[in-house]
Amino acid sequence: MTEFKVQLEDKLVQTIEYKTIEKYLNDYINQIVLKISAQDALSDLKTINLDNDSKWKIARDQALKEQGYKYQNE
Repeated sequence: MTEFKVQLEDKLVQTIEYKTIEKYLNDYINQIVLKISAQDALSDLKTINLDNDSKWKIARDQALKEQGYKYQNE
């Protein structure tokens, strides 16, 4: 595991509290990981052609048969 050190003014830590800062930093790291994952997924989508994929067509047709009633106009 790699460790990053963040230096904060003592007054800031006293004002906001250590646990709150730690929570915000962990939340921020989780957002970074999510953004990186989303970027990877988007770059993968550029190489996938779902229009001509037979497995995708079968799955799409099956989903339409099973769940299509939810989207039909009454």
